[in-house]
Amino acid sequence: EALLFARSQLVITSRIARIASPIDGVTTQIGDAARLERDVARARALGFGAKLCIHPNQIAAVERGLTPSDEEVRWARAVVSAFERAAGSAVRLDGKLIDLPVVERARRLLADPGASVFSRNR
Repeated sequence: EALLFARSQLVITSRIARIASPIDGVTTQIGDAARLERDVARARALGFGAKLCIHPNQIAAVERGLTPSDEEVRWARAVVSAFERAAGSAVRLDGKLIDLPVVERARRLLADPGASVFSRNR
């Protein structure tokens, strides 16, 4: 919690600079799967695009937590499609406003849905 401001600044600065989302630090409790899942979910919610692992047992949870779900990919396709049909204007989709920031988020997800996962050195 003490580093929340600094971590948020990393995410905001990377977005402004139009560079890849930052990589979250390690979860040192290698035997605590629930803690790792919480840490990955929080990192993703903050806008981190990857997470460092210090043990091979962490890889699957990090990949699972940072890889977009099929539902998220479907959402992104629907958003981009609706925006394109609206010729670049804001549009309503499923009762929600779809404007340029939402479309950019959807396009980033579709550009490389697995790019956010940095869990091992291959």
